[in-house]
Amino acid sequence: MKDGELAKLLGVPFGLNLDTKEVDAFLIEKLQKKLRHWNILHLPLVGRAIVINSVSASTLWFFIRVWGGTKKVIKKCKTLLNFFLWAGNGHHAKTRVNWGDCCAHKNIGGLGLTNLEGAL
Repeated sequence: MKDGELAKLLGVPFGLNLDTKEVDAFLIEKLQKKLRHWNILHLPLVGRAIVINSVSASTLWFFIRVWGGTKKVIKKCKTLLNFFLWAGNGHHAKTRVNWGDCCAHKNIGGLGLTNLEGAL
């Protein structure tokens, strides 16, 4: 890389001074785009749980750790992931299980989802 070029990681430029509102909007937009893509596949519950852990939560965890994020954006992300997990289509669905229980380890009856609140 030549001097003066902007470094990119996962398609996102580094070296920018983003304020919290820009980071929050960016994270929400990225998550919504990813979930729209995965909704097309009509995955079963197990498949949606894998997508949440492997794709969505890990990406969000990374961006929150690098650029920070507010509790408000974490709450919004959890809501989006919750709708995706239970409805599978982005529409509001009545939550069937407490999100904390979903994040519990599989050995004790949870789904083993990544807890985003640990990223702050």
